[in-house]
Amino acid sequence: MFTQAEALGLVMAVLDGQPSATEADDPVGTALDKVIQALPENVGRQAATLREHATATPDRIRPARTPPSPAHSSPPSQPGIGC
Repeated sequence: MFTQAEALGLVMAVLDGQPSATEADDPVGTALDKVIQALPENVGRQAATLREHATATPDRIRPARTPPSPAHSSPPSQPGIGC
């Protein structure tokens, strides 16, 4: 059995690592529902509240990080050349 801290930590980690887990049709979301339902009532209620708050946060999905385009980067400076 999970401790309260472990259960809530697991829910938070899943929501942070898999933002789509807030969606009902997501497999991870379905699994998270089952975990929350299996928790003792007071812990499950807290976990469900965490999930509801994550669902209400519009910026949960982080944009992919893309490297800068070579056309937009400046060439490295080379001191002493062309002086």
